[in-house]
Amino acid sequence: GGTVATFTPASEPSADRAVFGPLESGQIRYTYDGTAPTTTLGHLLEIRAVLVLTGWANIQKFRGIRTGSTSGTLPVTYER
Repeated sequence: GGTVATFTPASEPSADRAVFGPLESGQIRYTYDGTAPTTTLGHLLEIRAVLVLTGWANIQKFRGIRTGSTSGTLPVTYER
């Protein structure tokens, strides 16, 4: 997941939307309910896919893990 300081800076309101992706390098599994994903548990995100999360709680609870030997790179943009 991201750091709280990134999506909740002290000088601005909390982010209410996060745009993740496109995923590069390797697929991942992710959750956004606070549970830890595993290589077999969680939603599968394929290479080049984009994920949009809305709501501060969902963004805060986002977690991802690689599914194979190659780590995925997942850029993120936080929007208010």
